[in-house]
Amino acid sequence: DVDPGAPFLRVGYYDNPPKILRNEQGEPDGFWPALVAELARREGWRLAWVYGSWGELTDKLQRGEIDVLPDVAHTDLRKERFFFNHEIVLVSWSRVYAQPGVRVQTIPDLQGLRVAVLKDSVNYLGEEGIESLLRRFDVSTSFVECDSYEDVFAALAQGRADVGVANKDVGSRYEADFQVSRTPIIFSPASLYFAFAPALRGRDALIERIDQHLVRMKSNNASQ
Repeated sequence: DVDPGAPFLRVGYYDNPPKILRNEQGEPDGFWPALVAELARREGWRLAWVYGSWGELTDKLQRGEIDVLPDVAHTDLRKERFFFNHEIVLVSWSRVYAQPGVRVQTIPDLQGLRVAVLKDSVNYLGEEGIESLLRRFDVSTSFVECDSYEDVFAALAQGRADVGVANKDVGSRYEADFQVSRTPIIFSPASLYFAFAPALRGRDALIERIDQHLVRMKSNNASQ
């Protein structure tokens, strides 16, 4: 039985497979939901999962319509909007993918191409994101903003974009399905955390408990 006095947390999730996604049963699945479920088991939380696009969920988090959003990288703008836990949960990086027939080896090769990106993502607009990288190389492109990583790959498959940007995990999931090819261009290393609504009651204590569990989990994995 769930303690009716236990903390009730509204947790956002979106499609960034295989790390986090809505499965065919319409339920949260992947690494992050499994981690949240384990933390909830240990802490006795009651959970309500809220599905949406990345942009929808970050807006809901800022407004306090959800309490926690997993799978978030630090940026200066996000640190103004949200609070984060302190222990790194995952480390990722991003890659440029190309539709068949588009040969890209280096950043200058992207000149004049249409680049599909996830709207508001760190690998698009972050300090080391593709937009900043192209500017530094003085390479001019047009961006095709997408609401999900699946749509980034669909844009390549449908000819709406020439190349697309995705993190390594989602790229491994989708590259075969959409018959796109990896390019050698890797960039934007990112440490991933939980983000919390600014007005969440008991936020600091919640963050402390989560970090304590993460430290124990990492030490247990390291000792196995």
